[in-house]
Amino acid sequence: MLKHLYTLAAAVVVTVGLAGAVRACEPNCVMKKVTQIEWVTTWETRREPYQKNFTLYDDCGRPYTVERTCYRDVKVPVRKPVPVEKWIKVCY
Repeated sequence: MLKHLYTLAAAVVVTVGLAGAVRACEPNCVMKKVTQIEWVTTWETRREPYQKNFTLYDDCGRPYTVERTCYRDVKVPVRKPVPVEKWIKVCY
């Protein structure tokens, strides 16, 4: 019985000793928060003017041409910077 206790104690000492040796070789690592800028493409709607010709008629029924300004909505791609926070592992 006493022999088994010595064997168990020796196994525990060897296990703890190996675990301590492994930890001694590991570098000191910490997690650090880093903010990076990523570019994102979004779409915005803008109102764009354009010229259009219309045919109108006077009181006598004679046609004449008039140029008028009209507006249309156009979707335009816009690149915007967005801050993104990431955690990175830094070892010393």
